[in-house]
Parts: sequence; structure tokens; C-alpha cells
Amino acid sequence: MLKKRVEGIKIKSGAETYYNYISKDIGVFLIHGFTGSPAEMIPFAKRFESKGFSVYCPRLAGHGTDIKDFVNTTVDQWYQSAFDQYLEFKSKVKKTYIVGLSLGGQIATYLSYIVGCEKLALFSTPYDLPDPKMKYARAISILIKKIKKKEEKPSVFLEKARTQMVNYSDSPYHYTKPIYQLYKSFKFFHYYIRKTNVPIFIAQSELDPVSSFKSPQKIFNKSKSSKIKQMKYLKKSSHVITLDYEADELFSMTHDFFLTN
Repeated sequence: MLKKRVEGIKIKSGAETYYNYISKDIGVFLIHGFTGSPAEMIPFAKRFESKGFSVYCPRLAGHGTDIKDFVNTTVDQWYQSAFDQYLEFKSKVKKTYIVGLSLGGQIATYLSYIVGCEKLALFSTPYDLPDPKMKYARAISILIKKIKKKEEKPSVFLEKARTQMVNYSDSPYHYTKPIYQLYKSFKFFHYYIRKTNVPIFIAQSELDPVSSFKSPQKIFNKSKSSKIKQMKYLKKSSHVITLDYEADELFSMTHDFFLTN
């Protein structure tokens, strides 16, 4: 089922919040990444549906709409929109598991500590800043509103899966205001990853062009309050591993981790 939650803002086709309540007992909440939309999580969610889980893929504030909307949202709004939708989901499902991709992993960690869940899966979630210049993003955003994009590696290597993406990749610019908001999310993440005590599954591709190769190990090491942890590197995928070559393998590992006592 698709859900439009914002009046007065046109949501791109395929970027709507997606949910399906098929079980009152178990459910998975799947959070997309920076500039992305639920479209990058829905195929993965449907694998959980096939196993009898309820699923919910929230659309974060400012995502899946237009650049003007995106530029004018803040990190607090991204987190709040996930928080509100997670509370809705959690009120209808007894046991909840959270999956977060990239920025979604940072938000998922926050939710796991503030609201709670059974287990947490972090996919392609960066611990280190992708670009050291991000620490100056606040000052840069005052002087420069946008920066022309350079040629970038695709976030999904599997060509047919790229058609499933609904994001802002068609924009020729990076916008500095959202980058500063993203920088603040790293600060939140560094705090909450030390606090959360739920079991954590960490997965990333060795070929990830966004998240540092060292991020999974750093997350593993920093999550000291969590006593149960697993870490897995994939071999053939890019950043959006929920859609790429090893999505089936990733699902099997995540499903097994969630259901193992």
C-alpha cells in the first residue's frame, strides 16, 4: 500500500510512504537514505512481506518531492518524520525490527535507542564523513548555495535496478544547505551508536563509493552497549545494497539475524 502524507506538496510517483500490515506480531521498519526515497527500500521490504512480516517504508521529510522542498528541510525534520511514522507502526505491531540505509541507518540507530526495537540492521551506513570538507558546510552554505556535481560512480551497479530509484540524482548540483544538515546527522549518530543496546547487524559493500571501507568496523567497535553484533562485507554491490547484485543474499542474512535468538 502507498501512502501520501503531505498536503500541498507533490510526491513523485514511486516515492510515497509504503506499508503493509499483514501481521500484528512482527514487522520491519525500513528507512531510506539521503536524497533517496522509499523506492530504494520497497523491493527489500517485499521480501519480508513474503515471510509474513508487516512492513513500513517511511518517506523522510523533503525527500521524494522536489529540490526546493528538499533544500528547505532540516535534519530535525528528517528525524521527526521517521519518529512519527515509526510510532504509528510500533503501535500496531508487537515486535519491531529496524533497517536503515546510509542516512537511514543513522536515523534507525536513534529510533532504536529513543523508542526501542528488537534488533537493528545498518546498511551502507557511514561513520566517517564522506568528504572532510563537510565539517565546513555551515560556513560554505552561507556563501555558496549549490555546487556543480562531478562525475560519480553509480549508487547501484545493477543496471536494471537503477530504474527503480526515485531520488534527486537528476539534479546537476549538490546543495550545500542539506549537506550541512547531513553533517549534523553524523554528530547524532556518533552519540546514539554508543547508547543503543539492541543487537546490530552491519552490512556494506567493499566497493561502496560513499561510505568508508572502515565504517562497518568503526560502528562495530563504537556500539559498546550492544552485546550482540554481526558484520558482513558484500563483494559486488555499490552503495544502495538493497537493490544491487547481492540483495537476495543480504536479505537472507538479515532475516536470519532478526529471527535468531
